[in-house]
Amino acid sequence: MLMTNFIQTKPELANDPNILQTIGIAKEAQKQLGGLSNELNKLKAQHNAAMGSFKEANQSLLKVDNGLKEMNNGVTKLQKGAADLKNGLNEGASGSKQIVNKSSELQTGLTKINDGQGQLLTGLKDLQEQMGQLQSGLTKSTEGLEKVSNGLGDAQKYLGELNESKSSEKFYIPKEVLEGEDFQKALNTYMSHDRKTAKMTIILDVNPYSKEAMPIIQEINNTIDGTLKGSELNHAKTAIGGTTARNVDLKEVTGQDFLRTATIMLIGIAIVLIVITRSLLNTIFIIGSLLLAYFASLGISEQISTHILHVDSLSWNVPFFSFIMIVALGVDYSIFVMMRYNELEGDPATKIVTASRHIGGVVLSAALILGGTFAALIPSGVLTLIQVASVVGVALLLLALIVMPILLPALIGLTSKMKSYKEKIINTK
Repeated sequence: MLMTNFIQTKPELANDPNILQTIGIAKEAQKQLGGLSNELNKLKAQHNAAMGSFKEANQSLLKVDNGLKEMNNGVTKLQKGAADLKNGLNEGASGSKQIVNKSSELQTGLTKINDGQGQLLTGLKDLQEQMGQLQSGLTKSTEGLEKVSNGLGDAQKYLGELNESKSSEKFYIPKEVLEGEDFQKALNTYMSHDRKTAKMTIILDVNPYSKEAMPIIQEINNTIDGTLKGSELNHAKTAIGGTTARNVDLKEVTGQDFLRTATIMLIGIAIVLIVITRSLLNTIFIIGSLLLAYFASLGISEQISTHILHVDSLSWNVPFFSFIMIVALGVDYSIFVMMRYNELEGDPATKIVTASRHIGGVVLSAALILGGTFAALIPSGVLTLIQVASVVGVALLLLALIVMPILLPALIGLTSKMKSYKEKIINTK
């Protein structure tokens, strides 16, 4: 009855093999129980008959007792079979419960199978699309191979022409390229119409007006000279233009002019000083002192330009004009002192001190007057004039306060003392 009710609640399990087997076992057990009940009824009738004729069956009691023992054994076996049947029914009920519990998982599995089939269908569609792309790619690959084949043919043709041309020893360009419109445009861009002049444009990675750009021009010149040397263009004329190149050329020209002018001036001044002072050593002292004052004033003025005028360096023409002014004024003051020195008599050290003391006021006054004159150039607003005025002004201060009253007398006095010391040693010997 339990299995029948269970099947009625779950009609979809009516054909389940486990359920059918369980029902079969239950029916067989019921049938055996019915047969057993019939046998018990028969035994009961026989027992009643035996009890009624007990006295008559006394002689066969022993046989009946043995039969009862066998019947008892059979009943024991029957009880054991009933217990086994009960266990089997319990296991069947447990299996039925597991089937009920697993039905949701079975439904989930069917859902996953359905999803997997959908994914498989999508994958097949993607595969079909990729097969189309593969077919398109193979078509393009075929076209590419045809282009490669054509390119190899052109390369073979190029190599054949290169092998036959003498220019292959240097640099070979196919004839169709030389005569092509694009190549002619390139030639027009970098060469003149008569094809005898070539021009290249070089863009520096630094400020073309800066000092850092000037060494680059020198490197370019060296590279050009080294490249053309030993080639067919060895005697070709080259030139570099542009802002930086003009600055380099201007620096070289001014440097050469400055060196030439300074050499001529110093030689002429040296000759005049030798004639006036009648001493080569004093001439060297004077020129050396003037050069020392010149370079010191340049250094001080550059610091003034950097920290006050906020200019990185002096203008290119400032050293040239400053040199002329400083040397001319310094020699003038030196001649005043040395002429006074020659007029005096006595020890050279005493003479130079006396000459400096008498001429010092004149030199200081002249330096102040000229310094004020050059200082009038500062409000002009022209950087070159301002820097020249500062260099000359600093140099005049150095000449009037240090060189003429201190340095030059010290050098001449030291020389005189060294000469006297040598004469003393000679006389002692």
